[in-house]
Amino acid sequence: NRQNLKTLCDKLINFEITIEEVLAEVSSDVEVTPGSDVHRGTSDETVDSTTSEMNNATKARATEIFSTMADDERETNESVLESKLYHQEEMISQLKRQLDDITFLTNNLSRSSQNNIKYELHQPTIDFEFPIIEQTPPGAGLPNPKCFKPTMIELVLGYGILLAQRQLDEAISSSGLSPTKLMRNLISIFFTQSVLATSSCCGSRLNQALDEDVVAACIKFVESKYSVAKSVLVEAINDECSTARRKMKKKDAITINN
Repeated sequence: NRQNLKTLCDKLINFEITIEEVLAEVSSDVEVTPGSDVHRGTSDETVDSTTSEMNNATKARATEIFSTMADDERETNESVLESKLYHQEEMISQLKRQLDDITFLTNNLSRSSQNNIKYELHQPTIDFEFPIIEQTPPGAGLPNPKCFKPTMIELVLGYGILLAQRQLDEAISSSGLSPTKLMRNLISIFFTQSVLATSSCCGSRLNQALDEDVVAACIKFVESKYSVAKSVLVEAINDECSTARRKMKKKDAITINN
């Protein structure tokens, strides 16, 4: 069978089997088949002789095929082996270089660690002396907020009546969106309770009139924020003056009783 013989030759070329194993395999595969030159009625010696001749012929043919195939394929296999060997040598050289680099780095790290340990062991102890900080009460050294000069603004532009921004903000916030309450708050900012107790908006036989410029500026400011009649605001001023007079009389009565 040429196909089987070809397979055996391939194994031989790839060094999977030896030439002796090929010949032995060929010898074991040879059988006497019906229809061959050996007749059915021959003796055992004739069969053995015929089988021996066929074996010898098969071995000779296998040797011939191997000799014709071996030269070219042997050269190919040798070149493949040389290429593999070359690549293996390159890999071995590369691994050696990497191993040398790793060894070099390891030695450097080891020496560096030893030097650090020696430095830490021989490092002198340094005593640091920090200055003693005297504790001061919170806010010490800061300027007194009462000494700050408040931001003064003009109540109504062009009237020349000034007051602190903080005072105006407090008057507006405590008015509760009431124009009369806002009016009374503004009057209390510009006039003391003693002045209000002896005054009225426009003046009368018993009470003097309040400063016209201040009253005019306050009325103008409230009118700019609310839609309210001037007479209502004048009445609110007089109510504030009446409240101041009642407080003053009550205070005087308490003083007399004491």
